[in-house]
Amino acid sequence: MMEKARQDLAKRLGVESVTIRIAGMKPQQWENSAMECPIADEAIQPGPLRGYRISLQHQSRTYTYHTDMKTVRPCPAIERG
Repeated sequence: MMEKARQDLAKRLGVESVTIRIAGMKPQQWENSAMECPIADEAIQPGPLRGYRISLQHQSRTYTYHTDMKTVRPCPAIERG
């Protein structure tokens, strides 16, 4: 999941994934499938769901991703540049 998050962030920022550093990862239990960051029109399933909060760094900025071990999503959402 860390590599999926890293690839997603690289694509969003338009950079090579090797420029993105994994800054940390901690276990998390989500209340539902939205993982605290619902997507518009998403069908939210009840939890609890186990997963992780992943921190990635590019240059001096830190980005957070949430995962339920099936999907990853930035939280808060990252605007495509």
